[in-house]
Amino acid sequence: MRTGYLRFLRPRLLNVLLTIFVLCIPLLREQYNDGQFVTWYRPIDIIVSSFTQRGNFQLFLPMLLLTIIVYIFISILILVASKIVKRK
Repeated sequence: MRTGYLRFLRPRLLNVLLTIFVLCIPLLREQYNDGQFVTWYRPIDIIVSSFTQRGNFQLFLPMLLLTIIVYIFISILILVASKIVKRK
């Protein structure tokens, strides 16, 4: 069995910082009344607020899944970028 094929998912400083940066960008949009009122939400705000409210896990679990997906995507990008840099 091959060992270490998921080593790129280990938490490193660059992976964690980029994930936190992406989660602090306002990504989620909510719109009311045919576009007259538009609100942008940051995923990190939703995670913190839903975690602090006891018993309200309806938004916490999807945001946790979003965080995991973003972390995996960033880890793959860093892995690909490091392989490209090593080739040169």
